[in-house]
Amino acid sequence: MKKIKTITVSTLFLLALFAVNRTGKAEEKSNAAQWLATQVDEYSKRLYVYADYSDSKNAFTQRGFMGGGGAEEPTLDEASQVAYSGITSTRVTAPIRNGGWSGLVFANGILEKGSIIPQMDWGDHDAGINLTGAKKLVIHARAADSETAIVEFKMGVIGGAYPDTDEKSSGLVNLTDEWSTIEIDLRGADLSRITGGFAILFNDENKSNSVTVYIDEVYYEFDTPRTDPLFLPSYEPVSLNKAGSFINSFSYSYDMAMAVLALAYADKTKQAKKIADALLFAFENDRKFSVTERGVRNGYASGSPVSFPGWYSETGKAPFAKLAGTFDLKGNIWKEDFYSDSYATGNNAWILLAFLKMYDATHEHKYWNAALQLAAYLLTLKDDVNGGFKGGWDGFDNAQTKAMYASTEHNIDLYSAFRQLGNIVKRTDEAVAETYYAAAEHAKNFVFSMIHAEEGVFYTGTTNDGASTNKTIYPLDVNTWAIQSFYNEPGFDAEKVMSYIENNFRDPASGFYKFSDKTPTGYWTEGSYQKIISDLVLGHTDTYQAQLAQLNAEAKPDGSITATNIDGLKTGFYIGDGSEWIYDHRVSVGATAWKALAELGVNVLDPNLYLNDDVGNSFEAEISPIVYIENGILHVKEAPEGEIIQVYSITGKLLHQATSSAGSADYPISSSDERVLVVKGSSGWVKKVIQH
Repeated sequence: MKKIKTITVSTLFLLALFAVNRTGKAEEKSNAAQWLATQVDEYSKRLYVYADYSDSKNAFTQRGFMGGGGAEEPTLDEASQVAYSGITSTRVTAPIRNGGWSGLVFANGILEKGSIIPQMDWGDHDAGINLTGAKKLVIHARAADSETAIVEFKMGVIGGAYPDTDEKSSGLVNLTDEWSTIEIDLRGADLSRITGGFAILFNDENKSNSVTVYIDEVYYEFDTPRTDPLFLPSYEPVSLNKAGSFINSFSYSYDMAMAVLALAYADKTKQAKKIADALLFAFENDRKFSVTERGVRNGYASGSPVSFPGWYSETGKAPFAKLAGTFDLKGNIWKEDFYSDSYATGNNAWILLAFLKMYDATHEHKYWNAALQLAAYLLTLKDDVNGGFKGGWDGFDNAQTKAMYASTEHNIDLYSAFRQLGNIVKRTDEAVAETYYAAAEHAKNFVFSMIHAEEGVFYTGTTNDGASTNKTIYPLDVNTWAIQSFYNEPGFDAEKVMSYIENNFRDPASGFYKFSDKTPTGYWTEGSYQKIISDLVLGHTDTYQAQLAQLNAEAKPDGSITATNIDGLKTGFYIGDGSEWIYDHRVSVGATAWKALAELGVNVLDPNLYLNDDVGNSFEAEISPIVYIENGILHVKEAPEGEIIQVYSITGKLLHQATSSAGSADYPISSSDERVLVVKGSSGWVKKVIQH
């Protein structure tokens, strides 16, 4: 029989990945996880020249004028509201001169060390983009209302010392005021170095004095998804006239960590790897700081995190991770974001959790090494005077200051992250593991110093002085995550915390849960899913199932869900630059990831994950039995005769053990047994199965 690789998994997971039906086929249990995977796959099959205004997934960001015969330079508006899809298009208006021609080329350009403004490259630098594997260039275009236009679209038009390796044309295209789709076949072309990714050309075939053309959704399409690392935009784009449009292309690192965890637990490892690799690249290739100085920033540009060929940071780094920002049309300047450029401790704790899960899922040591390096940085934030770990670093590169506050939420995240890391290290080095366990204990002690003695609910943390307790606000996630991390902690009354949540955080209009006690109206979607997972941790199965169904009914048919049910949901918090922290009614990667984790029944903050588990090791097994539950019976099929089969609860309790007969075994499963079971065979295979 052909060998297949079987990977051992923890018997301590609160884990509901896939049920297996009698045919052995895995059934999808989370359409939210499927939505996340689809977003990754769709991004990976396209490289955009233009998607929307200032969209960070756009490549070929510089514009150059081409022309002859005395023709004047076309003008362009890259934020036109006449869009084929998305929110904007590019409008090009070209004066027409008899005997002349003109055009614009969208090129890669260069960014020299010490500069903050990229420049056009006419082939003077070996800085083209390798587009090998692209099968076609797709353009969507139209003329202005009630007009026609004759244009030519091209790619590969740059010459010079480092010319484009091939050139292709659409030929002359007659456009009307209806959108047309134009495709340039690239099969067989040498695309190994392309600086001029796209060009639009006009000549005197147009008989009017000027011609206006709109172009939108210009992209290279690939047969197979590219392997490049990838950040998804945290939120769906909104119109440029809305305040929230500034973050249209932002990828918040916390959201990306949550997407990695959701995809990995849903067994969508291929897609999880692309986002995890983007976080890894960002960690190792900051434009200014080393991994020993900082962790991962709070936000990056969506799309590929890797800077373009020929682009250098001010300090001379190349490649470097692209940061979040947008081009301000009025000020004609690139603007970055205070929060995104900063480094929050809690976000880095979640990234540590994501790296550990990726190591568990792939056994690739790059994730393990990154986890150790990231943990080493986080340990530098320990406060031995006031307790806990500090908030990180705030501000732009040249004026960053250490955040002196300590967040209860951050320290909860660190407790679970350090515990899980210690659980893995313990197998090979108990002394080093104790370092992480001690750090976890330090974080835990701070968390429990932040509890309201009478109510049993947790404060948000300290004020900026690092010592005084901030008693003005109770956030929802601090309390749901405390339940998920400390559910088994002696003396911790998790039910009391849950009771407070029910009585004080429920939005009366929707029945779901608010961000904090300072949120006047509206519900916070990801926090509501966090609350649902906490119900599952506490064994409130009926509440978990009912509220999961109710909240899922608010989701979109594709499985995604919005961050909240209203625009301008108030959190009660302000960001370091003084701006108010709010959420809007727009599809959110973070909320959708928490939806996936709730659907899968996963507690990613469980401090006992990876305990007594062979994470990081795999072996060859000759068999892969079929395991499923039907009518209260757990069935094991196609196991070797004489195989010793064991069924465990998620807490590691042995529920059943028997020797298979004629390659199969059946076990009665009572409703009192754990919802998630782990089935092991003596030859080394492991299966996960869930009761419904």
